[in-house]
Amino acid sequence: MKRKIAVMCVLALTGTMMLTACGNKKDSNNGKTSDGKTAIRFATWDVADDVDAQQKLVDKFNEEHDDIEVTLEAYGSDFDTKISAGMGSGDTPDVMYMWNYPAYADGLEPLDEYIDKEGDDYKNDFYSTLWNYNSLDGTTYGIPVGFTTHSLFYNKDLLTYNIDKQTHFFHLSVVKWEKALF
Repeated sequence: MKRKIAVMCVLALTGTMMLTACGNKKDSNNGKTSDGKTAIRFATWDVADDVDAQQKLVDKFNEEHDDIEVTLEAYGSDFDTKISAGMGSGDTPDVMYMWNYPAYADGLEPLDEYIDKEGDDYKNDFYSTLWNYNSLDGTTYGIPVGFTTHSLFYNKDLLTYNIDKQTHFFHLSVVKWEKALF
């Protein structure tokens, strides 16, 4: 029985080593596909319809560029886990969405040199404050892809009623709403 378990463990270990050796196709071809195109892996955190829309954009890009092939990798809710694991194993996508530069800065390539090559007008095509979000300690790690404006709407009559009655979740013992609103 012990011998059988030992043999199974050796076979499992051998199989794992063989699969690991076959590893990342891109790395074994120096970033090229089998037909010589530059291979680019793009990771997204999106799901469902958003991934479908992104795949259409990737397909269109690939059709228009004979020398580049982009592969979309949809990580969904496992995005952070897969990016962290990829950075730890040296198998990180080439392009990815990013929101937490401080946590990943050691695994990201600084982009300042590339941005500088594009000329001064390149950065001016974006709202200047967006560059602050994509930078850490004076080094740029990302290019803005969008932004959103946050706002708060409220029903003043309903809020006033709840303040007067000290009811519901606007109870004055929790928050001094008069000071916040007036």
